[in-house]
Amino acid sequence: MEQTQERVQSEQESVCVVGLGTVGQPTAEYFISRKIPTYGCDLNPSALERLRPSLQGASTSMSALPLADVFIVTVDTGLRGDNPSTENVFRACEAIARRGRPKLVSIESTVPVGTCKRLHEEVFRGDQRLVHVPHRWWAEETQTHGVRQARVIGGIDEASVRVALPFYNRAGIPVIPVADIRLAELCKIAENTDRYLKIAYAELLKLACDENRLDFEQLRQAMNTKWNVEVLEARDGIGGTCLPKDILYLKAAAPEVCHLLDGARDVDRLYRESKEKVE
Repeated sequence: MEQTQERVQSEQESVCVVGLGTVGQPTAEYFISRKIPTYGCDLNPSALERLRPSLQGASTSMSALPLADVFIVTVDTGLRGDNPSTENVFRACEAIARRGRPKLVSIESTVPVGTCKRLHEEVFRGDQRLVHVPHRWWAEETQTHGVRQARVIGGIDEASVRVALPFYNRAGIPVIPVADIRLAELCKIAENTDRYLKIAYAELLKLACDENRLDFEQLRQAMNTKWNVEVLEARDGIGGTCLPKDILYLKAAAPEVCHLLDGARDVDRLYRESKEKVE
């Protein structure tokens, strides 16, 4: 009987998605599709209007919403110059803390290494189940790389992970635990930095070919005949917001040893300049 009651209670858990932008909107839509009671909070009224008919409740103020069981933080993070800017995450968590103590807070926004521990200590005063489940959302292929894809999860403690695993399992989102919440933070920014470096290397080879009047595509195809080599295409330069941001988040984790990252950024800048001259 107790197991049945626990299962029913679990199925009735509610979630509030904080930040209904590029990642938050599809995240909320996904939870709604899973029949999970979903609330939404965003400072932008137009973001709320897009989802209001499907949400249990929506507001620009956390205080106007019920205290959900689980809060998912998907607000934007960015840069101030070349330095990480996480004010939005701190403001969102401060609003959650003022609202009450939910069963779980999950940070899905991309954050620099050490951010979640600071949130736990400075905002939640060490008294909140907290996990980091960084998103891997890719707008160009949402079926395969949308909300429902394997992700890493790190907890501020083991108890937080134990609370989070059943929730994400019920939501149909595979999660792979890591031993330290900082590993989860580092994993996301390292994944995108790996992509950045591979693109920058292709750009470097293209510049070298141009300098020597050689065909880059022939070089790329020749190199890719080796079993452990896969050179990417050199296209329009590294655009968007995630890769240029995340490489600097990784640099912030160990600035004294990240000269390779500076070189990659320089290569991308030179490559873009060369394309502009041609065009």
